[in-house]
Formats: sequence, structure tokens, C-alpha cells
Amino acid sequence: MVSMRTALLGFALAVVLGAIAWAQGDQPGQQLSGFQLKTGTVLCVTPDGAVTRRSDVPPEMLSEVMREARPMTAGSILVMRDNKLYVTPDRRMQGGAMLIEQIRSAKR
Repeated sequence: MVSMRTALLGFALAVVLGAIAWAQGDQPGQQLSGFQLKTGTVLCVTPDGAVTRRSDVPPEMLSEVMREARPMTAGSILVMRDNKLYVTPDRRMQGGAMLIEQIRSAKR
């Protein structure tokens, strides 16, 4: 019984640590496919680049958030540079490749 409990605890720890490492997305070309913004989810980016995601925002707060919101087009790229957050649309580069595809395949 003790060995079964130890094995289960070890497996759970491995899953949790693996999920944390996967969620960091620090590998070149790794896409965070499990990261989805669903209806009612709020993503906050602070001036220092810290990101918070909340999906349990009360409806009245969500209404306040939406008061001055503008839609963002699909295929947008967010980039943090010099402590400022920028958004730019995906577009064709010289040679016809899309910018998002070039970013995904870029070598460090």
C-alpha cells in the first residue's frame, strides 16, 4: 500500500512539473496549443510584462472591462520591447512567407 501511494505521488508530481515546464513555452518553435482564451476570460499584461489570466471574472467586472474595448483581429502578434507592449498584424514578408510562420521557425 505504501509503495502504491509513493508511486501515485511520484506520478502526480511528474505530471504537475511536466505541465509547468510545458506551459512555459520557452522552446523555439513550441506553440502553446493548450493556451486558449475563451469567452469571459481576461488576459492582463502589466507594464513590466507579467501576464495574468482569469476566467472567473464576475459579469459586472467583465462589463466594465468591455466598456472601452476594441476587437483585435485574428492573426495578431503581440511583442514586448523596451517595456512597451505592441500589437501588429500578421503579414506577408519578402519572399511571400507569413510573419508568424517566420517567427515560429526562427533559430535562436
